Amino acid sequence: MQPPFPPLPQVQNRHAVGPFVPKKKIKIRWLEEDARRRETLRKRRSGIIKKAEELHILCDVQTCIVIFSPIDDQPEVFPSIEQAVEMCRRFKQLPEFNRGNLMHTNVQFIQVETRCGKGNG
Repeated sequence: MQPPFPPLPQVQNRHAVGPFVPKKKIKIRWLEEDARRRETLRKRRSGIIKKAEELHILCDVQTCIVIFSPIDDQPEVFPSIEQAVEMCRRFKQLPEFNRGNLMHTNVQFIQVETRCGKGNG
């Protein structure tokens, strides 16, 4: 009698838990194929919007995302155009020195994450 499910493959990575193998890190680079680039945009756009929604729910913070794409006629806005405009308006009303405390460049973000020990993957 044959088992109802095929046997699980043997995992060589001893850090993998159960039958799941961790995803490989990909090299971030320009995707030359249009179809592949559109598909990657679709997947990553939905992923980042999902993360913003989770951050809003879990941490009780207000989040908004505006994604402009040469593929789409209109930008993708989360949670809504009205709410994003309101958040930007409130941000602009902050004194200049307070705005600077709330913003980080990519380099500053990585430095903060590394100092806090959160950037270790």
